[in-house]
Amino acid sequence: MDKVNPRTGVSDCTVYSYLCYNALYRQVMAEQCPKTCNKCPGAGNSASTSTCVDLVNPRTGVSDCTKTSSYCRNSLYQQLMREQCPRTWMKWALILVWFSFATAAPSSFDATYADDVARNKMLPLAAAAYAKNPQTCLTNKFTNAELKRQLNVKCDSFRSDKCSGFTAVLNGDKAIVLSFRGTDAFLQLVSESDQSVFSKQIAWIGGGKVSKYFNDAFMDVWNGGMKDDFNTLRAKYPTYQVWVTGHSLGGAMATLAASYLVAANLVPAANVELVTFGQPRTGNKDFSAAHDKQMSYTFRVTHSRDIVPHVPPEDLEGYYHHKYEAFYHNHMKPGASFEVCAADEDKGCSDGLDVTTSIDEHLHYFDVDVNVYGEKGCK
Repeated sequence: MDKVNPRTGVSDCTVYSYLCYNALYRQVMAEQCPKTCNKCPGAGNSASTSTCVDLVNPRTGVSDCTKTSSYCRNSLYQQLMREQCPRTWMKWALILVWFSFATAAPSSFDATYADDVARNKMLPLAAAAYAKNPQTCLTNKFTNAELKRQLNVKCDSFRSDKCSGFTAVLNGDKAIVLSFRGTDAFLQLVSESDQSVFSKQIAWIGGGKVSKYFNDAFMDVWNGGMKDDFNTLRAKYPTYQVWVTGHSLGGAMATLAASYLVAANLVPAANVELVTFGQPRTGNKDFSAAHDKQMSYTFRVTHSRDIVPHVPPEDLEGYYHHKYEAFYHNHMKPGASFEVCAADEDKGCSDGLDVTTSIDEHLHYFDVDVNVYGEKGCK
């Protein structure tokens, strides 16, 4: 989100913002939003002012220091607040200490997660994979969006089920889309606590090992026509970003798709954005470590006690999540709070819950039934 503060959705980097003249703030931006920092007018000016509105960013009129703000976990930003906002610092520090004790806050945050993008763009794309015709969702939610093709292939010999995915182009957002759908058979396996299907792992192109079940599901769709469709779109729109998403089993397939695109040198990592919903653990710890090094923009959105992100269990063949997790321990209605956890298996997010057995919360993300929402055209 070039030139936009990911917390507020508004650019901090204008000639009217005192923050742009502060060396510490520029360093924060260089670490978390490098494109923003480099294009910030006045970035070479070392001058700063003492103007500060208590708990409010004077450029945006919105507080950066809330319990959902990634900046408040950044040591440089804390130093900035001490220097320029001494009144804010003590009040904000007390809030932060209280919140840390109350929720066992994660070790660090990533500044790029945006609820608006996940809620209003990525979720409709994931839900559209459940529709008979994804074009309806694309038309209702995006500008100048066109479905390339939806694929339905047999992917689960154990249950004789089918996997599905589609490719599309969002000209309004300048993005190529790969979206994957979960299956009823997968959810049945989860509800029956049948772990046998996850016992086999296979070496992955990006490093480590992944579930053979998930590998086969992705490869069947990829080789069943998605690869050709993607290559066609990529040749036609070489400068577009590639957005990859999916819900449930589709989330695991999406993770493998994004990793494959980068590992196979089909798309630079900086051009791939991965957001999944209710994604199961996809591979082992080596896979997760490789994924974390490989991918630039990757988020697993989880909903409270959703059972699927905890399947397969860690003690089965060493399955391990990749980063980052965006965790909503609530209804997920607009404006709901969330945590962004930096560790692969972070006790500050869903991994810290004692009970995670909800099928209903797996089916519902951002206050909609994902399957039904997609079938109804994302309305």
